[in-house]
Amino acid sequence: MKVQVIYQTLSGHSRKVAEALALPFNVLAKPFSQYVNQETDLLFIGGGIYAGKLNKKFEIFLNSLSNKNIKKVVIFTTSASDKSAFEQIKAIFLKNNIEVADSSFTCRGRFLFMNWHNPNKEDLTKATEFAKTFI
Repeated sequence: MKVQVIYQTLSGHSRKVAEALALPFNVLAKPFSQYVNQETDLLFIGGGIYAGKLNKKFEIFLNSLSNKNIKKVVIFTTSASDKSAFEQIKAIFLKNNIEVADSSFTCRGRFLFMNWHNPNKEDLTKATEFAKTFI
């Protein structure tokens, strides 16, 4: 199975989660700017949520993806609040006829003095365990 893990991050939190998601598949997590448009059975894709919104460049990137080479996506997000952009990201993929996994992974990230230790070791272990459910 061909797997890619792509992320967007400003703080590094989503990178840590992406790396944990990539472990079971023995692949490297890469920033979305390094995405390789090739046949992919499973694409883990996500990033940070900032003030309840996606990073604009990342949103443009998501809209550029097509179902030509991507069979299925798994969405993950990090956010200092309880907000998740799952539905927003899912709508983008469904509009482009890309299958979206029913489950997603969301993790609290740090912002200023909130969630100072997130993502922590437990969060990253949960991310790896979540990814294993797709093997």
